[in-house]
Amino acid sequence: MGDQEFGSSWTSDKLRVLREYLSAYLHILRGPKAKGFYRLTYLDAFAGTGNIAIGKRDPRGQDRLIDVGDEETLIAGSARVALEQEMSFDEYVFIEQSSAKVARLESLKNEYPERADKIRVVREDANSFLQSWSKTVSRQTRAVVFIDPFGMQLSWETMVSLAETGCCDVWILFPLSAVNRVLTEKGKLPDQWASRLDVFFGTKEWRKAFYKEREVETLFGTEIETIRQADFSAISEYFADRLNGIFAATIREPRVLRNSRGTPLFLLSFATANPKSVKVAIRVAQYLAEK
Repeated sequence: MGDQEFGSSWTSDKLRVLREYLSAYLHILRGPKAKGFYRLTYLDAFAGTGNIAIGKRDPRGQDRLIDVGDEETLIAGSARVALEQEMSFDEYVFIEQSSAKVARLESLKNEYPERADKIRVVREDANSFLQSWSKTVSRQTRAVVFIDPFGMQLSWETMVSLAETGCCDVWILFPLSAVNRVLTEKGKLPDQWASRLDVFFGTKEWRKAFYKEREVETLFGTEIETIRQADFSAISEYFADRLNGIFAATIREPRVLRNSRGTPLFLLSFATANPKSVKVAIRVAQYLAEK
């Protein structure tokens, strides 16, 4: 199947928030009451294909598409959500590593001919591209960045780069469930998992936040035991604190996206790097996250 095979009600939920934020953003910066002129850019990291397939829930418990035949439904992915806005960005940058997905994204130029010259499809690692792009941003640029990885592919260095631009509004899908799964009860993570968390959080301090040591009496005397103390809430708070430490402002309460059984899967978080638009950006984003 050529379309991105992933989705459930939480997928529609995150896209609804993005759609409404982009509408508000464009009306503020492009509407009749806009003050000043900026070059507006939409960047979609891990952009996928432009479509998302929604189907029955996998009986193994994962929210992913299974073979549902005629019951399959395609909905517009984040790239289409941006292109279908009434008002237009000056540039749409879709970043994707898969050659097959890049080809599908390129076909959007034919589907949206009035915006074809504004569409730029980049086949590259999203972290590398965003870090390079952040160094070239002009003072007249304002951007919305949508970061929706399939797991823990995001690098904290990328977030720092975006925060330093002073011009980006960033929506991040934080893989809460994925982080929760790799945290073992006794803190003995495989080196690969631990290294991935180091890159993802940009520090090794998560170990102190997620685990604690205690003394236990054994047949051989007193020993130090490491135990996990991080639940979904603690993981969420840690990520929010890290994010708030580098951006001009973040929303107070990210939106928790859950699967059909009510288990938290992701946090939809928002941060702005632009100190001049903090009040408006945060007010709109927080309203949409709580809506």
